[in-house]
Amino acid sequence: MAVLAHDPEFGFPGAVRPFAQQLLSHAWAADLLTWSVLVIETLIALSMAFGRRMRRIGLFLAILLHGAIILLMGLFSFGLVMIALLLTACADLPAYQSSGDHNRRDSRYREQGRERCHEPGDSAVRTGTRPAG
Repeated sequence: MAVLAHDPEFGFPGAVRPFAQQLLSHAWAADLLTWSVLVIETLIALSMAFGRRMRRIGLFLAILLHGAIILLMGLFSFGLVMIALLLTACADLPAYQSSGDHNRRDSRYREQGRERCHEPGDSAVRTGTRPAG
């Protein structure tokens, strides 16, 4: 972070540069900012593996972090792409029907005391042949 504060091309914008250089001249502040980014990114990644509420918290952290990158570092395309990817990851997309869904449906039939293939019209499925007729 301290190196970034002094970089003329990718460093902080002119309005923020004096404050950032003063703050990052202290080792503890540079360490805190560097490690906090790593911790926030880890929390964002972990939140994607949990339920909707945790994904929303992760999305909020991601928008704050990448918004700060846009404003403080001027990396507009990177920040916008990361926010867009996380919005996609957090979207409630319709789930495809997996084989687990079939297993749940079949177990529901078994709980009712019948096999799925014994339903009317399923004789072709049960026997593997088509009914004569």
